Formats: sequence, structure tokens, C-alpha cells
Amino acid sequence: MVSKWDDSLISSVQQANDIVDIISEYLSLTKRGKEFVGLCPFHADHRPSMYVSPAKQIFKCFACGAGGDVLKFVQMKENLTFVQAVERLAQRAGIALPAFRSRQTERHEGTLSPAELAKINAWAMKHWTANLWNETKGAAARQYLAQRRISEDTARTWMLGLALDSWDDLLRKAAQDKIPEKTLIEAGLAVPREAAGGCYDK
Repeated sequence: MVSKWDDSLISSVQQANDIVDIISEYLSLTKRGKEFVGLCPFHADHRPSMYVSPAKQIFKCFACGAGGDVLKFVQMKENLTFVQAVERLAQRAGIALPAFRSRQTERHEGTLSPAELAKINAWAMKHWTANLWNETKGAAARQYLAQRRISEDTARTWMLGLALDSWDDLLRKAAQDKIPEKTLIEAGLAVPREAAGGCYDK
């Protein structure tokens, strides 16, 4: 029994589960150029507003803000914890995982609904996007995007953001907006401290 899976193992699970294949099991996707589009399952979508990128292996709803990788989609759609989502996709791909259990997992089993997960992720995305376009905070990151030839239009279309090099940037914003730390932990946006109490940005 392990308290943490190796990042390479989690990456193997992700790579074994193509995001287009997984999302297609839940809803109909239509190819549009290099991407796929479909009705977002995380809000009352009446026109296809969720885009799925096979190249980047991510999904993004430009209406409600829900987005992430294949693990995040399954986590939100099935109302699972991160650990449960990894286990679900590993089983689907026939990948054996070491037994996982930790005090964090026992204390913080996810209780957020898919709609609540979408809402808190949209809130975090809005904060990170604001960081990127902040004149001071995002200057270095915008310079990096320019060097990679990622235009401002592309960055804004895909709602790219910036997580600051700080352990509590998102936590401080949550405190301002009166969002409980527990909500961030259950959404996978913060990690509880084992000994000292409290938590820090993931």
C-alpha cells in the first residue's frame, strides 16, 4: 500500500486513455478542424461550447469554464475524487496500480457535485487568467508565450492562465471570496498539510 503514486504511473494512465475516446463515451462529439466539439455536460448547454483537443489531450468549455485533462473530465462527470478517477481509468486500460490509501484521502473524500466542481474550476481559471494579463504579475509569462509564438488571441481563446510561484496565491484569493479551504482540497486545487495543519496551492 502506497501513500503516493509516481507521476510517471499517473502519466501512463492518462496516455492509455485518449481523451476523445473517453468523452465520446459520455456525449456525441463532432470533428471541427483539428478539434472536436460537443454539448458541455457541466451546464445547460444548447449549442456546442465544449472543445476537445486530441493534440493537447485537454477539454475546454468556453461557456462555463470547465476544463482539464482526461482525469479531470472523469472526476467531474462521475463525481469522483482524483484517486478514484485514476483507479477508474487504470482499470479501463488494464493497468495495475499499487493499493492507495492515505490520511488525506480518508479525510477529504470528494463531496462536490459535477456542477460544483465546474463552478470552482471556472473560478480558479478566472483568477489564473487575470494573473496572466496583469501588467506586473504576468509580464514574464507573456514574454514566454511570445517566444513560443503563441499569440494573444490564441492565449485568450484557450483561456491560458498563470499560477504564480507562491504556495498560497489561490488560497489568498479564496479567502477574499469566502471560499472554504475544504472546497479547494476536494476540487484538487489545494493540498492539506500532513502535520502543520492548513493547506497550500497544488
